[in-house]
Amino acid sequence: MDILILINQVIFSILLSLLLLELGSALLSLADYEKYKERLTSYIAPTWEITGTFSVFYLVNFEATFPSLLPAIGTMYILPVLVAVTFVIVRDAFLAYTEYIGTEKDEKRFARVYGISTIAMMIIITTILSSTISGIGVNLSSLSLNPLIVLNPYNLLMILSLLAFVAFAAIVFFNIEKRSLLFISIIVAFALILFASAAFTPFMLQSLATNPLVVLPSMLLLVAIIVLYWLRKTYAKFLVLPWLFCSVLAFQLIEYPSLFSNSIQISSYITSQASAPYVLIITLAGGAFLAVALSLFVYVHHVHKEEKFHEHEY
Repeated sequence: MDILILINQVIFSILLSLLLLELGSALLSLADYEKYKERLTSYIAPTWEITGTFSVFYLVNFEATFPSLLPAIGTMYILPVLVAVTFVIVRDAFLAYTEYIGTEKDEKRFARVYGISTIAMMIIITTILSSTISGIGVNLSSLSLNPLIVLNPYNLLMILSLLAFVAFAAIVFFNIEKRSLLFISIIVAFALILFASAAFTPFMLQSLATNPLVVLPSMLLLVAIIVLYWLRKTYAKFLVLPWLFCSVLAFQLIEYPSLFSNSIQISSYITSQASAPYVLIITLAGGAFLAVALSLFVYVHHVHKEEKFHEHEY
C-alpha cells in the first residue's frame, strides 16, 4: 500500500471516530439530556471544533492524494453532501444555543434539535460510505445516485450496526450503568455487519479471511474495554477512541484497494510521483500539529479533570 493512501486512511479513521462518539452523545441527549448533561457537555463543548478541523484536514488531504477522483466523487455525492452540511450548520448553531441559552427548558429543546440533526448528519454520511463499499444505488457511468439509496437493505443494515456500535461506545465512554445493554449492543452490531457483508459484500469477508490480523488490535481493545467496564474501572473510557480508530482503520484495510464493489482500484487515482513528496511533507506537518492539539485536549478535558475529581473525593 502507498504511504499516502495509508495516511489518508489514518486521518479518516480519526475523523470518523470523533464523529461516532459525537453520535453517541446525540443519542444520549435524546434519551435523557438532563440526566447526562454534565457528562455530555464536558465532551462536546471542546470537541466539536476539533472535529470540524479534522473534517477540513481530511478533505484537503483527500483532494491532494486523489486529485483525479475528487471531481467524480463530488459530482455523484453533491446532493447528499449539501444536505449533510445543512444538518452540520443546524447542529453547530443549536449546540451554541445550548451553551448560552437562559432557561433550562429552552436548553433541553435546543439539545434535542442538536441530537436529531447530528443523527441525521451521520445517517447521510453512513449512506455515502456504505455506497462506496457496496456500489448499490451508484451509477458510475453517469456519475449519479439512486434517489432512494438510503433505503437499500445493505445501507439500512449498516446504519443499524453503526448505531449499535455507537451505543456500546457511548455506554463505556460516558460511564453509564447499563451492563445488559452493553453486551446486547455489541452482539447486535457484529451480527448485523456480518450479515450485511455476507449478503451484499462477500468480498469483504474474503478479504478478512485472507488477512485476519488487521482486526487484531481492535478485538484486543474491545476485550480490554469490556473487562475494565465490568470491573467498574472508569478509565475504560480512555480505550474507546483508540478502539473506534482501530476498528475504522481495519474496515478500510479490509476494503482496500477497491471501491464500489471492486469496480475501481483506488491506487490508480493517486497523485503523481512529482507531487507525492510535497503532499507527504505538508500532510505530516499538519497532522503533527493536530496530534499535539488533540493530545492537549485529551489531557486537559479528561485526564486532568479525572485527577482533580479524585483529589476532591479525598
